Amino acid sequence: MELGMNPEESCPIRDTHTRLHQSHTLWHQTQREYGSPAEFCTNLNATIQALRSVTFILQKEHDAIPDFAQWYAAWQERMKSDPLMRWLVAARNRIEKQGDLETYSSARVSVLAGWEEPYPIAEAEVDPLLSTEDIAEKLPELEVPPIVRREGVLIVERRWVASDLPDHELLDALGHCYGFLATLIVDAHRRCGFVMRTFKKESHEPRPIRTEHLEGRLPCMVATAEARSVRVHLATDQFLTPARLFFKADPRRMAESAKRYGFTEEMIRKHESGEDVITRSAQWFESAKRVLATDGYHQTIALLEAFDGETQIHALEESDRAGLYVLMRQLADEVERMGAVGLIHVAEFWVASPADLKPGERPSESARRKEALQVTAATADGRTLVYYVEFRKNEAGQIEFGNESVTDDPSQTGFLEPVRRVWRRWGTGEANPEKPK
Repeated sequence: MELGMNPEESCPIRDTHTRLHQSHTLWHQTQREYGSPAEFCTNLNATIQALRSVTFILQKEHDAIPDFAQWYAAWQERMKSDPLMRWLVAARNRIEKQGDLETYSSARVSVLAGWEEPYPIAEAEVDPLLSTEDIAEKLPELEVPPIVRREGVLIVERRWVASDLPDHELLDALGHCYGFLATLIVDAHRRCGFVMRTFKKESHEPRPIRTEHLEGRLPCMVATAEARSVRVHLATDQFLTPARLFFKADPRRMAESAKRYGFTEEMIRKHESGEDVITRSAQWFESAKRVLATDGYHQTIALLEAFDGETQIHALEESDRAGLYVLMRQLADEVERMGAVGLIHVAEFWVASPADLKPGERPSESARRKEALQVTAATADGRTLVYYVEFRKNEAGQIEFGNESVTDDPSQTGFLEPVRRVWRRWGTGEANPEKPK
C-alpha cells in the first residue's frame, strides 16, 4: 500500500469502477466467441461501448475527485495522443450512429510437427461469415511426409481486424484500451486518497481475493494466437480441444500426501524470499522419486512461478505426441498470461539409445526402450537444471532406480522451446510483465 493511502472499503467512484470491471468481463466473452462471427461481433460491439463509457461515467462522478477539471484535462491530452484510444472513440461513435464496424477476417494456416514454431502454409482473407472450424474443414488434404501426417497438427489461426485499424488485431487493441483506462481509474482513486482495490485476477479465482488493482492491461488479457486458433490432428482429422491445465492445491490433500509419501518438513515448507525454482529443484526431484516409488507412476505436472512468488500447478497429460505439441504451446500461453519467470516440469518418459532406434522411430516405439524420470527447472533469465534417473519395476512390482545425473545443459529440454520463445520475447521488451506499481 502506498504511504498516506487508505484501503478502498467504500469505492469513491463506484459506478466508474463497476463499468471498468464490466468491460473486462465483456472482453473475455468476445475472446471466447472468436471463432463464431455473429457472436464475436455482438460481444465486440458491447466491449467497445463499455470501454468508451468508462470516461463518461467518470465525468458524472467528478465531485468525488479533488480539482477534477485540471486533473482530467491532463488525462484528456494523454488520450488524444494515444492512437488506439482515438480509434476507440471513433469506433464507438460508428457503432452508435451507423452500425457495425467494417471488419475483415484473415486465416493463417500452418502445420505444427515439433517444438519450433508451426510451418506456415498460407495466409489469406476469409469469408467473415465462416466459423474457424468451417475454414479448417474446407481446407484440401495436405501432402506431407509420413511422420508429419502421424504426429502433426494443422493450425488455423483466425485474426479479426477493423478496416480503419489494419495493423492491430482487435482483441489486442481493446486490451490496450482497457489498460489505459485502468491506469486512469487507479490514478483517480489515488486522487481521492484511496488505493484502488479489486478482486485478484478480476474474479477468475474460484474464491476471489481482494487485492490492489494493477495499472495497465491485466495478465489474463493476452490475445494469444492459441486462443484464436483451431487445431486438427492430421492423423485422425479430429479437432483437438485445449486441455484444462490448472488445478488448485488443496491443503488437506497436501497434508495427506505428506503422510503418504513421507515428505519431510523441509520438502513441504513454503519457500523463502530469494529462493527460486533452481534453488528448490533438488527437493522437487527427491519428492518426485518418492511419489514414483510409492504409486508406481508420476503424473506429468508443471509448476509456474511469477515474479511475486505466486505459483500455479498444471496437469499435462496427453495421449500422443501431436497433443503434446499443442499442450506445451498452451502452457507457454499460461506463462505469458501470469508473467511466470520460473518453471518446474516433472515427467516420466521413454528413452532409448540412438543405436537401438530404427529410422523415424521414437523411443516409445522401440522394443529396447527404458523408462526415466526427469525434473526440469528453468527460468526466464536463461538458467536450467535437469535431474534425470532411469528406473524399472522388479518382479515384485517395486520401483528400482538406476544411476542419477544432473546437468545445466539446456539442450536436454527441447520440449520447453514454446516457453522459451515467450521469455526471449520478454528479453526484447515485448509484452514483458511488470511488477504492480
